[in-house]
Amino acid sequence: MKLGLGTVQFGLKYGINNTVGKTDLKEVEKILQRAKSSSISLIDTAADYGDSEENIGMLIGKDPYFSIVTKLSKGSGTVESLKNSLKKLKRTNVYGLLIHDFQQYISNPAAWEEMSTLKAEGSVVKIGFSLYLPEQLEFLINHRSSFDIIQVPYSILDQRFERYFKELKKEGVEIHVRSVFIQGLVFQPAKDLHPFFKPIKEKIQKLNELSELSGKSIQSLCLNFAYSNSEIDKIIIGVDSDENLKRNLEVIDQSIHASEMEILRSLQEHDEEMILPYKWRL
Repeated sequence: MKLGLGTVQFGLKYGINNTVGKTDLKEVEKILQRAKSSSISLIDTAADYGDSEENIGMLIGKDPYFSIVTKLSKGSGTVESLKNSLKKLKRTNVYGLLIHDFQQYISNPAAWEEMSTLKAEGSVVKIGFSLYLPEQLEFLINHRSSFDIIQVPYSILDQRFERYFKELKKEGVEIHVRSVFIQGLVFQPAKDLHPFFKPIKEKIQKLNELSELSGKSIQSLCLNFAYSNSEIDKIIIGVDSDENLKRNLEVIDQSIHASEMEILRSLQEHDEEMILPYKWRL
């Protein structure tokens, strides 16, 4: 299954459309049960996602079916961060360990060497980076850094990293993408958008029009835009309810016609203030 489960909502209130706060633990259990029954085996979390790791460990820590990718804490050393994560996750190792804050890597290159050692020792299967900016990836490429996994934002509006995918696959890098719904921004009616998003209002309107004309939901169009890209290994989707995951599974792998794909590609946005949530001024 190409879908992976993002879990920031398991530990924090997250997302522009989030009106219910952090997901209730009983609901988290339902989500994880549905994930397993639907062949979703990859769980993506982070040391800095509140108590997400603890909740995951409590519910599926000893279940070998799931592979877990976590990310280093911004406030701890590499070994200490992983040790704490493994304790919370109730695991002896994790599938993936990613650097969450690129500046942490720049200011402390030794962190990468420590991650490589942890991989050699068997505490981690694969190591890599969670990135926000193409120039961060350019830096890694120019410095011939060798990594196993890269996680980047990718959506109809944010196609900045796509030009690197083919080369990354040639190098054997596992590509994980996130933010296919841009924290729920794509679901907001154009007329209800915050004034900050005025520069992309027309694009959101075009997406709504395509949804109406094609008879496909916005959810389907955005999810399958990424799903149809053969170079992507995993699409990390965050859900805040079992019903939310169910709806995603119902539309996965719906075909997108060439004419529809052409329209979706035309919605690409280059203004990073519009597509990077940490830059939103709301």
